[in-house]
Formats: sequence, structure tokens, C-alpha cells
Amino acid sequence: MKVKSFFLRLYWITIPIFASLLPSYKSEASSNYNNGQDDSNEKIGTKIAIIGGGIAGSFTAKYLADYDTKSAAKGAIDSIVVFDPFPIEHQHTTEGQQNEILQGGRVSSLTLDDGTVVELGGATIHDADKLLIEMIEGDPNLVLEKSKFNECVPDKHFGIYDGDGSWSFLTNNAASSITSWFPTMITLTLLWRYNIDFIRIWQASLRARESFHLVYKMLDTSHPASFFHSINELWDIVGLLKTTHVSYDDFLDAFGLEREVQWWRRFIPGQGCLREELLTAMNICYSNQLNPEMNGLSGLINLMSLTGETFSINGGNQQLISSAFMQAQKQYESIVNTDNNENLSRIRHVQAQITTVVSDMNSMGLWSEQRNMGKFDIVILAAPLQNSQISFFTKSHFDEAVLHSMPMHGMVDSDVEEAGEHHRQAKPLPPSATNDYTEVITTIVSSATVKANYVGLADSKVPTSIYVTEKGRRMEGINEISCLAEHEICKVLSPQRLSTETLENLFGPNHKIEHVKVWGGDYGGFTPNYNGGREHAVPTPFLLYDGGLGTKGLAE
Repeated sequence: MKVKSFFLRLYWITIPIFASLLPSYKSEASSNYNNGQDDSNEKIGTKIAIIGGGIAGSFTAKYLADYDTKSAAKGAIDSIVVFDPFPIEHQHTTEGQQNEILQGGRVSSLTLDDGTVVELGGATIHDADKLLIEMIEGDPNLVLEKSKFNECVPDKHFGIYDGDGSWSFLTNNAASSITSWFPTMITLTLLWRYNIDFIRIWQASLRARESFHLVYKMLDTSHPASFFHSINELWDIVGLLKTTHVSYDDFLDAFGLEREVQWWRRFIPGQGCLREELLTAMNICYSNQLNPEMNGLSGLINLMSLTGETFSINGGNQQLISSAFMQAQKQYESIVNTDNNENLSRIRHVQAQITTVVSDMNSMGLWSEQRNMGKFDIVILAAPLQNSQISFFTKSHFDEAVLHSMPMHGMVDSDVEEAGEHHRQAKPLPPSATNDYTEVITTIVSSATVKANYVGLADSKVPTSIYVTEKGRRMEGINEISCLAEHEICKVLSPQRLSTETLENLFGPNHKIEHVKVWGGDYGGFTPNYNGGREHAVPTPFLLYDGGLGTKGLAE
């Protein structure tokens, strides 16, 4: 089965990203809908459930609505229901309690008592991310602004910290006249420090941008060359497949980047090792992993922040989730000569945590604990499979009271083999669908400035963005600190919860902890564990299960 490139756009929303499959034909499926869903069996058309209402889920709803209202298959979808435990406009406040079991989407905003908005998760929007920019431009109420916190994005006010008062690099040590006029985040001081290595990596970043632009071009065409069986075929077409199968260290070796400063450069003031300092610091900040742990593609994506500009949404990036869903609803509102109420009922958000999916001969039933949430033809999992806390079953053909575990890797071909035989032959899922995610803690503190004497600097020299090397993370227990100096608010990313002693060392005794967000635990995480590529680079299949009966299927 081929995947239309139009739906591959879902792959670029976040990491990990989730794609969906939508047949271009109608089917008649019996249904028993609860929670405001239609109980009649008279309608025909595909009934779709999306599990997960974050960026991936809301964008999926928008793209499906586009498909259903603009393509030749207009009207192929009977209903789209997005299920998520949180309300569509969920946003954190300092008074809210963290749910230790349900992490929620990676895009999450916190509003402090003084109205300041801080991003707890995905903080920056890159100008090269066409899909995010398009979605924002589709809503006049969303306004882009320069990011207040430049976390993970090198600018003229950042430093790379080795811990114990030692610094690898400080842009504040450069003359302001050097950094102020340069048109991008690259500075002459970086070029001086890293020499030809910086030019090599800059060129690699520009080539990566060109590859992703090619992907976006293919999303908007129906040419046969824009159809793919898997994401690896797409990587191959745009020249990025090899980067998924090597570690980031191997990738950097192929570019000839030094592993340490060459002996003759040690006699020149201000020289450093790019991969040991800046590239390691960026990967720790973005992905909570070191260069050998990253695969080449994930490291290359992090590297792209060196080129172009970054933004955030005024009032919080969290707004993008509800905006995408409302834009999907507006697609159906625009349909004329039909009952408008009927159009609006085609797409809706249901606040519920899906715990069980059961496939039978005709459809897939969704359950929230003991609550029946209805039956659907297609179920799209817009959340990491390993963190979904969902049990997947199929009903026995002989006794519907008997449930089998759903074979998640491979398709049932009812013309060739019996479903029971397929259960015994199902291939295991790749590590990308089973590996734990890395855990990161976001700590927001107010009445706080970084203590200059603790980090070995004068007050005027403390940068607003502090990255760490491998040594710095090991010694200080942090991944990155970014500060909004005028409000005395700081955001700390760390691989584990920060102790009271650590926070007092960094910010003094008068700081106030506003919020602590755990990205991890048993059912969560910050980023995928890339494990250095190789066999871990095998992607999760788009189609996790196909019952071989019309449109019934589970896609991720």
C-alpha cells in the first residue's frame, strides 16, 4: 500500500512525527456512537478517530479536513473525532497541578502571575518549517515574535559552560561591534574559534534546508514520484537516508570535523573544538543526548538552527494546537448548500483517554476504561506508541468474546492467510516504536538571576543563554539555562529534578520555583532515544494494522 505524499506532511510536525493513511473510497460501516456521535447506520463514508490532541493530532485533523473538502475525494469522510485527556485549549498556570501519569503534548505553555508566558516544551519555530508557518499564517489571531528565551539557539548572548566556573566559549567576550551587525546567528568569533569546521557544518546545514524544501515541494504535488511506501523511501529521494543509519559522530567524521583541537591551533588564542563544544551543547539542549547517541539526521536537524531565524507565538505556542483544530472546523463551515450543523458535527474533540482499541470484522472500537467511545473505520495514533498506555486487541473470528493481541507490524491479507496464522507470524516492531524516550525536567524560577560568582564571571558577563558541554552537564546536572533578564525569570532544562542546593547555588536563596514539568516517567519523555542510529533508525511503519476488510486500519 502506498502512502500519498500529502499525508507525509504529518511526519514533519514534531519529533517523533506521526503519519496517517486515508483511502480515497467510501465504505459502509456499522457504528454505535456515544458521546454525541451519530447512532444511525444510514450514512456512508469513512469514520476516523485520532488518538492524541497535541500538535500531531490537531494538524492531522486539519489535513484530513483539507483533503475531504478540497480534493477529488470530497465527502469521503463521515466524521473525524480527536480524543485527548486534556481540553483543546489546555494551558498550564502556576496554580495548576502536574499530572504525573499523563504528560500531554510536547507543546506546552505556562502563564505566570504577571502574565509572562514561558514555553515548557517546544519553544521555538524555525523559519524553515513550512508546515508550522503555513498553519500560523492560516489564523490571523496568531502573531509571531522573536523568541524571548533563545534556548538551544546560539546568538550573541550565549556561552558554553564546562562547570565549576570554567567556560569553553563566551560570546560576551567578543566586541559588541563584531556581533551586532552580522545578519545571522553566526558571528566572526565563532568562525575564528572553529575555523574550517564551522564553514563545513554551516554548508551541511544549508544543504539540509534544501533537502527539506524538496520534501515540502513534493507535498503539494500528485505526481507519481511523490508516492512512497515508507519514510525511508522519502529520505532516499531527498538524499538523507544515509544520515538515519549512522551516529552523529560518524556523520561528523564523514565531514572531516576534528575530534579535538589540532596541535598547531593550540598556539593560537581563542581556538576550540566545534564538535566537543557547540555541537555537543546543542544536542544536549535539544535532545538530551550526546553526539554518539544521536543519529546523523537528528543531529543535522538540530544543526539547522544555526541558519535562518526562530520565533514563538505571542501568548504561547500552545495556541497552535487549538488553532489547527479550529481551522479544520472552518474547512467544513465553508461547504455550501448543506446543513451547516451537520458539517460542524463532522469534526469534534472529545476529552477522554483512550485505553483500549478492539478490532472486529467491520470496525475498530475505542474504549476509555469501561466507557464505549464508538466504532471507527480508521484509527490514527498521534502519540508515541510506547507511551500511549493503550491495549490493542482483535476479536476472534470464532468467538467474539475471545480477544487476541493485535499484530502491530505487518498487514493481514484475508485472501492469503487466516488472521490467527498472522498472529503467529507477526514481526516485532522496530526499536523506534519500543525504546523509552529520554527524560528532561523543565524548571521555571522567578526572582532569579544566575549568580555570577558561582559560574566564575563578573555580573556584566553572565550570558542570557547558557549551554553545557558533556563535562558541564556531568558536573552541574543541567542541560541549559535561558533567562529573561528584565523579568528575572529563568528556565532550566535538566536530566533529573534539581535539588534545593543546586537551585540556590545557581540563583541564590531568594528565587521562587514557579513550575516544574517532568517530561518522562513511565509513560512520557522529551525526545526519542536515537541510540546512535543503525538498527535503531528503522522507522515505525505508517500502517500498524490492517484487518484486510475495507477501510478498517490502525495508522501511526
